[in-house]
Amino acid sequence: MVAPGNVLEPSITETTFVKQALLESIRPDGRSLLESRPISVRFGGELGWVEVTLGSPHSTFSTSTAKTTRVVVSTHATLVAPRPERPYEGFVDVRAEIQPIAANQFERGRANEEEILFERGLDRAIRRGEVVDREALCVVAGQKVWNIALTVHLLSAQGAALDAAVLACMIALRHFRRPDTSVSSGSQALQKPTKGRKPIFDQQNKPKIIIHDTSERVPVPLALHHHPLSVSFAIFDPAHMTSSFVSGVGASANPTAGGNTTATDDDDDSHVIILADPSPIETTLCTSKLLVVANVQGEVCVLDKSGGRPLSESVVNRVIGLARVRVKELNETMEKALKKDSAQRVIEVV
Repeated sequence: MVAPGNVLEPSITETTFVKQALLESIRPDGRSLLESRPISVRFGGELGWVEVTLGSPHSTFSTSTAKTTRVVVSTHATLVAPRPERPYEGFVDVRAEIQPIAANQFERGRANEEEILFERGLDRAIRRGEVVDREALCVVAGQKVWNIALTVHLLSAQGAALDAAVLACMIALRHFRRPDTSVSSGSQALQKPTKGRKPIFDQQNKPKIIIHDTSERVPVPLALHHHPLSVSFAIFDPAHMTSSFVSGVGASANPTAGGNTTATDDDDDSHVIILADPSPIETTLCTSKLLVVANVQGEVCVLDKSGGRPLSESVVNRVIGLARVRVKELNETMEKALKKDSAQRVIEVV
């Protein structure tokens, strides 16, 4: 039995079986190379509470018995003081809460490398990706702004955990409504900056801020710049799996999805095996891992490669093309889930 905090390494038998199956374009869970697990979205009673599951056990999918990845995101808004150098901007805070129940490699009280990379990836995709219009979170410049806090609970990590987390965060941000506010009479003058100093606000006569309950005023949705979504890939190089190449494995499985259709049999890139939504054992055994965060307009927000051998430009372009297609599918899933909840949930003043 492996101690908590340590990764369970696959056995020689498992490694041989997985690699040989991939050389024959077969994945252990029955999916095709570029096929992702089904997604289910569940909303809670509060606005901004979302649960996303990859590989729903209630699905009619052929691999419904496969292990699932589950993420829960809760959203809260509080009034805080802004930074002196940015008096007109609010805050977006993304925090990850990972318990040992998620997977064996996570240990209570000590963050390992995988947990650090998970939280850093969320921060790059949501906060540093400028998803939320932070100027729209300003209530009174220099005095009070909204702080939008996203708490991500990873309940089960069985592959592509960051993909599920980013999707859950985006749905939560679109689903959340902050309380409406009003500002009472009061004056607040902006003092002229002196040489070498930044402008400051006169706080002698602060206006009074009133936060209205949802029974008084309809809560206000957040202003979002765009909707980036994450897609993970595991890449295998047959040259490091066997002494002989297998022609066409993993190459141009979807030629309309941005694949490199000009690759020849002599080009090693045409033999690279690309897996979408990799499982934990596929992630452990792969040659390289590639994460693409893009929006529905096709703009790449984050491109992260961790470990493994170098990848050629053609392979990276092929993966980006596949990610753009997958992002559109994820966006449709998000739109359908929000539309269904909107039809069932009534947000109005009683």
